[in-house]
Amino acid sequence: MRLIRPAILALLVASTAAMAQDINHQQRTALIDKVVKELDAHYVYPAQLQGVGEKLRATDFNTATTEEAFADALTERLRELVRNRHLGIMHDADGFPGMDREERPLSDQERAQMYAQVAASGYGIERVERLPGNVGYFKTKSFAPGTPSAPAVAKAMTSLADTEALIIDLRDNGGGSRDAVPLLASYLFDKPARLNDLFAREGNKTIENWTSKEVAGKRFGGTKPVYILASQGTYSAAEDFIYALKNLKRAVIIGETTKGGASPAKLFWLDRNFAILIPQETSISPVTRTNWEGVGIAPDIAVPAADALQAAQAEIRKRQAAAAH
Repeated sequence: MRLIRPAILALLVASTAAMAQDINHQQRTALIDKVVKELDAHYVYPAQLQGVGEKLRATDFNTATTEEAFADALTERLRELVRNRHLGIMHDADGFPGMDREERPLSDQERAQMYAQVAASGYGIERVERLPGNVGYFKTKSFAPGTPSAPAVAKAMTSLADTEALIIDLRDNGGGSRDAVPLLASYLFDKPARLNDLFAREGNKTIENWTSKEVAGKRFGGTKPVYILASQGTYSAAEDFIYALKNLKRAVIIGETTKGGASPAKLFWLDRNFAILIPQETSISPVTRTNWEGVGIAPDIAVPAADALQAAQAEIRKRQAAAAH
């Protein structure tokens, strides 16, 4: 089965099914066999797969009579058995675009199309402003790929560099590109800091992840207070950012426990209409030697997500009042 590169995942997966397509027992069984084969070949923790194939084959999927329903039911069952939120089955009744595309680097046209989509989204950056009390506020709804988003991040962070405190709002952030994590984090340290490592099954290797020695524009710096807002929907790369800064004691986390996805996934085709997302890697903190998969990240100050901004501002006011005396 060919691997779809993460860089073009957003271009390939655009489900546009106009009508439900039926699926029979024989087809479901064949797909389950393919799922088990791909998991055995690629899943980041093979030991967690013990007995999964037998349990999947023993599961009654007879009520899932359409392809879409089967994809949903199989995803739910997989996550029950393996306990990984990035694992899942994807379906497109019209067939995945690029199914016949040979594995190769992105063409200039494909790269330009991807960058145009990222730019159209504002690089995930939703609000950048100064709040009362000279407090910086940076809200991002996704972590856009680092290369195209770097100028926008530099502009935003430079505009907030001279504020007394910084609030980073990730309550609506469902993740994105992992290389954007050190890009943003680099503005919050005065010297290189080791963030979360990445363990890869392929090669059985651990890759260290550090902030940059140099940044474009101006740093906020490593001494002024940083507050990160989180919700139950904060996920994936956004959690990677939070977990690193929390364990490095560089930020105070305010809001709700996050969703709990620590393992970046890649997409493998099963057939023309089905594909599977399989985590081949996982984040590991050099501080805790573990991650937040399946449990999320608990806040330092627990409040409903809707109240997190006000709670952060209250904490900053208390800090400023204490410093004035």
